[in-house]
Amino acid sequence: MAEFVRSHTADGVARITLDSPHNRNALSVRVRAELSAALDAAANDDAARVVVIGHTGPVFCSGIDLKEEAVAAPAATSATFAFSEVRIGLIPAVISVPVLHRVAPAAARELLLTGDVFDAARALDIGLVNAVAEDVDAAVAGYVTSLLRGGPTALAGTKTLVLGDLDDSDERYAALLRLSATQFASPEAREGARSFAEKRPPQW
Repeated sequence: MAEFVRSHTADGVARITLDSPHNRNALSVRVRAELSAALDAAANDDAARVVVIGHTGPVFCSGIDLKEEAVAAPAATSATFAFSEVRIGLIPAVISVPVLHRVAPAAARELLLTGDVFDAARALDIGLVNAVAEDVDAAVAGYVTSLLRGGPTALAGTKTLVLGDLDDSDERYAALLRLSATQFASPEAREGARSFAEKRPPQW
């Protein structure tokens, strides 16, 4: 049986491809299982430093497979988005978690309650996406190149920093200082300083 999610890793990049164009790459039970397995494999692969999720067909992902259960949306300058769960009598519980962390509160309330369709420009304006590009592959390649230039453990530590609770407690500040000190004394940091002084790319 053909896989609906394909993956391969090369040059530090794990590329995961949704390959179910017959249903607009909807997240069926099978696709979710294969995608989860591919992401787990990438997370446990020391050779994978960046994960890029792509797709075949004209739509990146149309959300949960309605033939099995619920709904959602796709993404480029021509992309449109919608949190259309309420239109079919559902509560957007799962999608609300990342949306409420990223999107301006007033816009999140409006779009989750109305289920209205909105375009890529609005998605960018409210913080749902980081960038909008005519050439999506080129934009992704730019992000990949930038991420691969960072030290692996420095990136991991920075992800802990930016994804953690944004409180200013003494405990959090102390933990961040320990994280920074540990990294500062690491072989990776020494290689970074050496490469900078020698005007060459670091060897990570």
